[in-house]
Amino acid sequence: RIDAEIGEGDTFKRLSDMPALVPGERVPMSWAQRRMWMLQQLLSNPSSYHIAHVFPIPRERSASEVKSILESMADRHGILRTRLYHEDDGFWQEEFPLSRWSLDWMELETDTQEEWTSLVLYEREQPFGLSKAPGWRARWIRETGGEPMLLLVFHHALIDEWSMNLFKREFDSLLSGSASNSESKKPSHSYIDFSRWQHWTFSKGLRERLETYWKGRLSGLGETNRLSPDFQPREGRSGRSGAVTRPVEASIQSMMEAYCKREGLSRFSVWMSAWQILQARLGTGEEVVLATPVSERDRSEWQDVMGMCLNTLPIRSKVDEDASFRSFSKNSHHSLTGDLAHGQLPYEDIVRLADGELGTDGQGLPQVMFVWHGEYDWSGEDGAESVSPWKRSRAKNPISIHITDRSQFCRMSIVYDDGLFEERTAEKILLRYEAVARQLLENPDTRIADIDILLPGEREHILELSGRDNQVQYPKTTLHGIFRQTAERYPERPAVIEADGRETSYVVLQGWVSMISSFLRSRGVEREAVVAVHMHRSSFLLASTLGVLDAGGAFLLLEPSLPMDRLRTMAEQARVAAVITEEGMPIIPGFSAPRAP
Repeated sequence: RIDAEIGEGDTFKRLSDMPALVPGERVPMSWAQRRMWMLQQLLSNPSSYHIAHVFPIPRERSASEVKSILESMADRHGILRTRLYHEDDGFWQEEFPLSRWSLDWMELETDTQEEWTSLVLYEREQPFGLSKAPGWRARWIRETGGEPMLLLVFHHALIDEWSMNLFKREFDSLLSGSASNSESKKPSHSYIDFSRWQHWTFSKGLRERLETYWKGRLSGLGETNRLSPDFQPREGRSGRSGAVTRPVEASIQSMMEAYCKREGLSRFSVWMSAWQILQARLGTGEEVVLATPVSERDRSEWQDVMGMCLNTLPIRSKVDEDASFRSFSKNSHHSLTGDLAHGQLPYEDIVRLADGELGTDGQGLPQVMFVWHGEYDWSGEDGAESVSPWKRSRAKNPISIHITDRSQFCRMSIVYDDGLFEERTAEKILLRYEAVARQLLENPDTRIADIDILLPGEREHILELSGRDNQVQYPKTTLHGIFRQTAERYPERPAVIEADGRETSYVVLQGWVSMISSFLRSRGVEREAVVAVHMHRSSFLLASTLGVLDAGGAFLLLEPSLPMDRLRTMAEQARVAAVITEEGMPIIPGFSAPRAP
């Protein structure tokens, strides 16, 4: 299906069509390696992309035997002997022959569990010199009187989740002595083949086809939906992560499986559709763009190749609140299928094709990363244990949503930057996500606008706050009426003191209010009409808002720092009758603009 989407004829059908590697020819990095190499240079904490795992070792196995197993695996998988370097304005990889490579190996002992934990976390944080040696190391660690453990730390540039699964299966079988013939011989293809294939197909016209697709996919992109953070740190994101995880109820899993079979959809796309709906309801608009990592192992030749074969794609969706979940999930599935079929274009190239801004923090990534873990994911439940606890790892995105959906179990997790979001907010987001998924699956024909995103107790709390016993008795007058009365009572007192110390008295400000009110009525502004006020904070802004109220209208404040497209959209949706602005402010297209005094 992917070949049909991106290919013409059999241009990219046979690996044998690719020219053979010439002796001495330099091999370029794959797109994923290049991305990881550049991040390694840019990040203040390069260990953000370190993958660390601990393997329990049977007592009967010696350190030398385990080391020999790792060396034999490096012999079969050239990526474990590969360095990455930048030279002559190019990004290259070099696979060392065994004669020039040695395993980064140490044998260590600890006296206590605390010392063991500290040692493991220390090794996890140590940087790699990717241009000098392959980005992985092995540490044999034995706690006094305890079982030996093997700590492996990889840089993400060398290995991805699929590769980690390959590595684990092969290591376990070699460790137990049950390795099959296929696990004891070299794969038919190497990661160098994969990287060369990428570059060769791009040189044969694939890049142009992919760019045409993504230009169309991201055309007309305006301001994208964003979730409001709990904090606005002055120096940007903290980079520290927190996480919340909860199992998905069995009833929701059953409904999800039945819905996907009935509608012919994937669980990946349906889970993503449910999140897009929730984000549209919680965030700032209907234009939702997520980032999602995708595998580039779209050919059978790459299934047993160890290496970094991931790309990141922007997934765009416009959430129409009048649509039903059934129609939205089908449309989203169709769009996602097209995106995946054209997923070979590097993310950094896709970003340059977008009409609008995809990123929220200057790194070009959307605010939310959506990650789906299927049957081929592994997280240590049946062997190795991850030693990258969330609280000690780095948040690569403001928010990452993880769905681990396997036949044995299903869980959802949210990983968040704790400099932007509180743990309580993350917990509530997950609870809302599960509640929204349940509502959508129970009644797929529900209008998106009718989905209830309130949690149990929140509705009662809101009703309680608005109850009769909590109502405040306000004077039976208007805001601008109260101001007029105050101006009559204290005409010479300062009503506004500006940052530079300038004062405006009540009588002067009330004069401006009356003038603006009369001017608006003379321009045909009727009662209940909406008038936008587009100016910086000053006495003029206060006079303009009160003048609109005095004329019988309603005011809409427009923040000058917002993009012009956003301001125009707000004015159009509010159906403003006029825009009051100040000297030097740009005119919002399509709207008249009475000037302030």
